[in-house]
Amino acid sequence: MAGRIESLRVKGVRSLRDIHLPLDHVAVYRGANGTGKTNIYRALEFCQRAAAGDLSLWLARQGGLSSAMWAGGARKHEKARIEISATVGDLRYHIEVGHPRPTDAAFPGEPLIKEETVEHLSGKRIYPLMKRRGPSVEFEGSDGKKHHLDDFLLPSETALSRIATSDAAPEVVELRETMLQWRFFHAFRTDPQSPLRFPFPAVTATRLDPDGGNIAAVLATLEHIRQDTADIRRIVSEAFDGASLVIPIPEGQASFSVVWQDLPFRQFTQQELSDGTLQFVALCAALLSYHLPRLVVLNEPENSLHPSLMPALARLVGIAAENSQVIIVTHSQELATALEEQLAVQVRSVEKQEGETQLAGLTLLGTFKDTD
Repeated sequence: MAGRIESLRVKGVRSLRDIHLPLDHVAVYRGANGTGKTNIYRALEFCQRAAAGDLSLWLARQGGLSSAMWAGGARKHEKARIEISATVGDLRYHIEVGHPRPTDAAFPGEPLIKEETVEHLSGKRIYPLMKRRGPSVEFEGSDGKKHHLDDFLLPSETALSRIATSDAAPEVVELRETMLQWRFFHAFRTDPQSPLRFPFPAVTATRLDPDGGNIAAVLATLEHIRQDTADIRRIVSEAFDGASLVIPIPEGQASFSVVWQDLPFRQFTQQELSDGTLQFVALCAALLSYHLPRLVVLNEPENSLHPSLMPALARLVGIAAENSQVIIVTHSQELATALEEQLAVQVRSVEKQEGETQLAGLTLLGTFKDTD
């Protein structure tokens, strides 16, 4: 069954030449700017976009396939492709993406799917659940028999996004649904026009959107639907010297404000909050929402935050980890230290050697030397 993501194999993505990465329940990767640590974040998001069916568009918006591929020189017999394998529970999803051939039904430079499989791992045995051959897809159905997708796929379409809407094996459907639930958060905007600074329509919101725009609705849902904001209120109070959140009953629009302990009669609205305060409250909403995703991935969550907030951020991650797998990519030594001390996690060091991103102590077999 699909569960937490156990490992990630990435080949040919920017500075990731070939890396096999085990993923803990709380996985932390720390490296200086320019080491390529964000490419780990992008590789995970790559899998989700494949499940969603908009991988080609996502890659195009990232600068195109050429900018996403391995930036160094090629070795002999090395394919000019991106290859990613994600092991989720006892299922493994594998996808390879490359440039189109002149005969392919695609635009020049459009990312095309070269290979794609879903396999069930049972000990040393591997059972294929889905296999793509060019435009055709063979898959195991819910009846346990082999089937073929009725329609041929375009070279840019992912089989996982199409097959899971048919009568596919429940494991494949669950894998896709699990990957679609993953949440990725990077650099919440905090400028004056940021969506975090404005009220949101009064609708229940069980998860924070990637841009954080529904933050007020997420907080209102916790306060007035679940009626449980104890964790968020405690974390905000610890982080900001007794500050408290004010989350009124929505009347057409949801909103929130903060009251500081030394100014108890003044509510500071979303528009008035400092960048760091707004960023921290957004992280609270991301990690403590009504329905937590199975996986939350944070890229440099320390942005805009004062180093003194890192212990509170580590406690926030610890609460979220009671229900979700959390992966963090950071350059903050203060955050790394706080996570080590409070959660007893092993922070992995990300380095770059001769243009290639590497993790200290990681072996070619996908294990760390200190855990062998």
